[in-house]
Amino acid sequence: MVKWFEKLKRLSLRERVMLITGGTFLSILLIYTTAIEPMVDRMQRLDRLAAGKQSAIQELAAIREEYVGVHAQAMQIDRTIDEVAGSFSLLAFLEEVATEVHIKSQIVAMRPQAALPSSEYREKSVEVKIEKVTLSSVVDLLRVMHTASAVLRFKRFHLRPRFDDPVYLDVSFLVSTYERV
Repeated sequence: MVKWFEKLKRLSLRERVMLITGGTFLSILLIYTTAIEPMVDRMQRLDRLAAGKQSAIQELAAIREEYVGVHAQAMQIDRTIDEVAGSFSLLAFLEEVATEVHIKSQIVAMRPQAALPSSEYREKSVEVKIEKVTLSSVVDLLRVMHTASAVLRFKRFHLRPRFDDPVYLDVSFLVSTYERV
């Protein structure tokens, strides 16, 4: 260490200032590259991660709100199924609706389908075919079925204009209702 001081004393003032300035610069550069720059990079990476996590939290909150809404709808459907349990017959209901809408004579077929197995519900389906019916009668039929007290689900619905008279339609649909097992 003493040797360094002796060598430093032998240097001119200008050389000493350059050496001290260079040493200071190298010290600052070393501190910056080993301590400050990695810390700044890590902070920037953490900020990006925090922003990503924040958007994930918002997405999760939106999914939660959607789930709450769907769950409420499912509970309402369960209550409706429980309210009409045992007192609702899909075939009888379809016959009543056809009589109310005045299309009972145009019904060609009403075929019950095999119940599909499920863990919690039994699905009862009926395939209905109607010929030579007007569009207004079909709309009335759908309106009355939509206001039913039971849970109804249309799986297929086909409207075809008749070739002999395009004012009339041939309609076929598959409608289902549910009951608890």
